[in-house]
Amino acid sequence: MKDQVKNKIFIVTAFFVLVGAFLIRFINLEQTPLGFHADEASFYINAISLAQTGMDEDGNRFPLALASIIDPKPALYSYFQIPFVVLIENPVVAARLASVFLGIFSILAVYIFMKEISNKSVAIFSSILLTLSPWHIIVSRATHEVITSFLFLVISLLFLIKFLKSKKHFILFLSLFTVNSFLSMYLYHSAKVVLPLLVFVLLLTHFGSVETLHNGFKNIQKNLKQIIAVVILTIFAGVTSLLIQESSSRISAVSFLSDPTTQQQLLEQIYGIGSQLPTQVTRVIYNKPTAYLSSVVTEYLNYFSPQFLFLKGGFPTRYIVADSGLLYLIELPLILLGIFVAIRSKDKNFIFFMSVLFLSPIPASLTTQETPSIIRSFPMILALVYFSALGLEKLWNIKNTVIKLGLFTLIAGIFVWQVTYFSVQYHIQSAHIKPWYRNSPYTQIAQEVAQISNNYTTVVVTNDLRPLYAYFVMYDLISIEQLQANPYARNSQEYHLGKFNFNRGVCELGVIKPGTLYIAEVGCRKNNEGWNTLELVTAISYNDGLEVYELLQVTQ
Repeated sequence: MKDQVKNKIFIVTAFFVLVGAFLIRFINLEQTPLGFHADEASFYINAISLAQTGMDEDGNRFPLALASIIDPKPALYSYFQIPFVVLIENPVVAARLASVFLGIFSILAVYIFMKEISNKSVAIFSSILLTLSPWHIIVSRATHEVITSFLFLVISLLFLIKFLKSKKHFILFLSLFTVNSFLSMYLYHSAKVVLPLLVFVLLLTHFGSVETLHNGFKNIQKNLKQIIAVVILTIFAGVTSLLIQESSSRISAVSFLSDPTTQQQLLEQIYGIGSQLPTQVTRVIYNKPTAYLSSVVTEYLNYFSPQFLFLKGGFPTRYIVADSGLLYLIELPLILLGIFVAIRSKDKNFIFFMSVLFLSPIPASLTTQETPSIIRSFPMILALVYFSALGLEKLWNIKNTVIKLGLFTLIAGIFVWQVTYFSVQYHIQSAHIKPWYRNSPYTQIAQEVAQISNNYTTVVVTNDLRPLYAYFVMYDLISIEQLQANPYARNSQEYHLGKFNFNRGVCELGVIKPGTLYIAEVGCRKNNEGWNTLELVTAISYNDGLEVYELLQVTQ
């Protein structure tokens, strides 16, 4: 009878956690995060295109990868957006709702995973912590494929555990593991490194022996067929994900090897030391391998710094919340307590979750742009909520009711204060601190042009504002048919979509014609001759009041 009551309590708690998770991620979704980033716009217009025609914006039928402006993106995310863009008129809300629901599903997946690998108490505490987590909230309110990749990563590990434990349905579990592994690695580059490493650790900890090395070898030999099957299918999923989505250009662009800073610093040291040391000694001390290794190690350690985790957060800048970390400070003692409990109790999951913690930043540490990155290192959150939940469970099991009640009242009070502070910083302050990293002026430009475009026969866009075409599609200024009739036109120096002419040159005006609306950066009219015949229609500003773009026309 008691077990039935406990089960009902767990089910009701899990239900309210998911409802709370939805509300936290849905409220004020149109305004927070500020602006509508170019990546969000790109995914959105492809979702519209797929919903209307079954093709992406470039006319590719049912694609698996999208060719956006910066780097290829997985098309699956746009497929997830289709129900929302069909049913909801507001483009920003429609674009972001997919992330919201995928984020909620990831909380549910973590709950089921933790219950499978640990127990119900840890599962409930983990889901609550994930629901309130600034890191998870930030990622699941923005249009980004990493939350989807994380969801499938957790599901793939769940089915792997079920496969290793099960004496029946093992073919089903192995198949589901393979499919979800592929989806996770296909959806985000970091998973291509992290997931295979975690699979290896999970196999090792499951079949290894804590008693003797000899028993471990015997256990591995006994289950060799299972191990080989998992390894082969993991490799298959990884290779397939690489073949479907070309990612070498993006990887090479952000790789630490492409960063000139390390090499410049190395040359400065070599030239600075001059002839004070023999040439051979200088080469031993100052060389590329040691310089790049030092750079990677430094970058890796940044992911465990208090600044990154608890105080300031990380990059991209558009995801930074002023004076807020990715975790609440109250979680620090809980995480340390959880690690202590795991070591002292010889927790069978300790090695696995420590591996999640220390392996997740590896792909992120091999990059240099926008680091430390909250996106590339996101799987770390799985280990952090586990140890924090383990700490909470330890406090929950205190037998003295008065002490337990006092501790949880204190912890709950601190959580309420820190969640409130984060919410204020995220929803209010973020709109005024460095607002220029989320392309908010692009939305304003599209809205302004939508109101006055009928007054002009041509609209000229200069200064390489290529992402604007996606915003014009959002506001029905450019049709999907026009996009598909001009595939990959955005990669050209100059191109036309309907009455919109795009020029990537800096302040290149061309022939000035009446009846034409010109869109350019603020400096063009002030600093270039030939622009003095144009008058201001309206100026576009950031939230801090800084004017950045102008809409111009021939002086009437």
